[in-house]
Amino acid sequence: YMCSYCGKFYSRKYGLKIHVRTHTGFKPLKCRICQRAFGDPSNLNKHVRLHSEAKTPYSCGECGKLLVRRRDLERHVK
Repeated sequence: YMCSYCGKFYSRKYGLKIHVRTHTGFKPLKCRICQRAFGDPSNLNKHVRLHSEAKTPYSCGECGKLLVRRRDLERHVK
């Protein structure tokens, strides 16, 4: 199965379906905890695990937003 946007090939139709979402921005999956939207189920699963691992969140000095990973805080501050 070939992506009509970039030409990448997939052996399974489902893999192509998930990949196409990266081009279209379609994000039908939502985190039950914070409502963040995802197009790829594996990314949603990784994200949900962050909620359970959030023992020492990082806090933005400007707005107070809490983030689990330091790199997310650094990206947020930029």
